[in-house]
Amino acid sequence: WMLAGTASVRVLVCGDVRGQWDAAFGKLAQLHAGRSGPFDLALCVGNFFADDEAGLASLAAYTSGKKKVPLPTYFIGGSSLRDHKVLDDLPQGGKLAYNLYYLGARGIKEINGLRIAFMSGVSHAQPGQTEFAEETLDQLLRMADGVNGIDILLTNQWSAQVLRGLPEDTLPKGGVSGGSFEIARAAQYLRPRYHFAATENIFFTRPPYKNTRTSTGTAKFFTTHFVGLAEFNNAANQRSLYAINVTPIETMTTEPDQQGVTLCPWVVKEEPTRSGFSYFGSFVQGDTQSLRAYAASSAPPNNLASPPGELPSPPESDRRRRGQDRYGDAPSRKSQRTLQARPTGCWFCLSSPGVETHLVASVGLHSYVAMAKGGIVQDHVLIIPIPHAPSFLALNTATRAEMTRYVSTLRSMFSSQQKAAVIFERCVPSTNFTHTHFQVVPLPRYGRREEAIGDEFQRAFTAYSPDVNLQPLPRDDAKLAEIAQGPYVLVDLPNGDAGRRVLYSAVPSRFPFQWGREVVCKVMQCPERTDWKACTLSKAQETQAMQEFRKTFAPYDFSAEA
Repeated sequence: WMLAGTASVRVLVCGDVRGQWDAAFGKLAQLHAGRSGPFDLALCVGNFFADDEAGLASLAAYTSGKKKVPLPTYFIGGSSLRDHKVLDDLPQGGKLAYNLYYLGARGIKEINGLRIAFMSGVSHAQPGQTEFAEETLDQLLRMADGVNGIDILLTNQWSAQVLRGLPEDTLPKGGVSGGSFEIARAAQYLRPRYHFAATENIFFTRPPYKNTRTSTGTAKFFTTHFVGLAEFNNAANQRSLYAINVTPIETMTTEPDQQGVTLCPWVVKEEPTRSGFSYFGSFVQGDTQSLRAYAASSAPPNNLASPPGELPSPPESDRRRRGQDRYGDAPSRKSQRTLQARPTGCWFCLSSPGVETHLVASVGLHSYVAMAKGGIVQDHVLIIPIPHAPSFLALNTATRAEMTRYVSTLRSMFSSQQKAAVIFERCVPSTNFTHTHFQVVPLPRYGRREEAIGDEFQRAFTAYSPDVNLQPLPRDDAKLAEIAQGPYVLVDLPNGDAGRRVLYSAVPSRFPFQWGREVVCKVMQCPERTDWKACTLSKAQETQAMQEFRKTFAPYDFSAEA
């Protein structure tokens, strides 16, 4: 569309060219001369250069003038280090051949009256890729301060969570890698009218989304149209070219009504759900009838079967002779469960006078599931061992196995809801009140693959502090016994078909209590939910939320077998 009396600019945008210059420029020439043309310029995102030296050499026909690019064409640097063999001498951009221009490492340029922002490279690069530094992104955003609007943003990666809030049946089939939170930050700040990205090798047009006014960023803005483009000449025949008519934002005062406009994906507050909570409304912890009576009737043992941190657990036959497990329970029927001696003020010991039983949703033989008071998201739950113990690794084999089973069933339930669970534990023994538990935070996938979400959170947890050095949890019992004594942090991240990704790191004895919550809230861009006390609900709301969760969890809940 365009405003009456205002000249629009006709633009062709292309995905990864990967050195197929003759075919790509031939297609541009065909479209430029055809019924849909002529076009004022072409833009290229993704990997523009070939993956090998032979392909790179074929550009010489254009740089020498033997062949000509059919219309002014502008590209950004891709993820390949090979690209930057050619481009390192042109950090500010420049002309490579007739009608062929490199835009530069990052910047905002005006071309044919359009204000175009761009960022070359990728964030969190893999070996062999070119990474842009966070300070480079900051430089781009500073350039935009006070700028009277951005027409087009060009990046290689998609914005992380750009699919958020869309119906499941509209998302790309097979999912996407997850995108970049740095690019999402740029899109939020720049608020372009069009954002083009590549590198996923799929074509996807998102319904336009509203932008929000903040104290920083561009001065003028309207809705944003996000378009992901596939590689040129790809085997799946996905679209790699996209044509638009753009009225320069500088000349615009209003925007015509558009169909299907959504909320901004990064500040979306979804409509009230089953329990009346918004998406970021806190979930809580369920109500188990006669739970307190059960807990009160369970006589705690006089002393521990074995000291904290002792691994591996005693043989099964030995546990049967003693009638109880280390840190725990008799291995027979529910009525025979016993509880580890614990402080009377512990929030998580079921026999404690202060335990909020209306928050408990499922009780197994050795552990239980409760809703997280002041949860980050709806269905944020805790998996808590019934015996009072300082760490998961210090628990007996039966309790660890049951807690792991709860992890598996919760993951299955959340997967059926197109969610991925991020799980973490902090073990920093300090007082008798330390009662270990897993925090289980289900996050909507928004079309992302589970392993991509796991990668993102692994980076985020690692970046939290120089003291965090996540590595795979070992299988050696002696090593586990050493780690179990803490202090440590443990994360269990989504990993798709590759199975569980369980990592740990030793940490200082004064490691922050809310470290995991802080990381999740930062990645999910909801800092207002970092303090759980600010997210609590009334007891009636908590009870309703628990009952709804229990109903949803019922097909997966194995506790009735016990």
